[in-house]
Amino acid sequence: MERVFSEGMARRLLQAMNEQQATGRTDLDVFPAAVAAEVGIVAGTNTFFAAVGYLEAEGYIDPSPNATLARATVFRITDKGI
Repeated sequence: MERVFSEGMARRLLQAMNEQQATGRTDLDVFPAAVAAEVGIVAGTNTFFAAVGYLEAEGYIDPSPNATLARATVFRITDKGI
């Protein structure tokens, strides 16, 4: 059964991306799907897209300028997200 979205889950996803990928920087690409399982989210599910959408809508992440090149869900953490 798929987990239900929560703001806390989205924040844990942001924290995992920051700690493991961005390391406090806003100029590095982050890949939410790569760390989703660590916070209990299955990548590609409605819960995953809800968490990523929440982070984007709240201004914690922005699409990476490389997103169209990678053809993947690629973002950069904003100053607000750090």
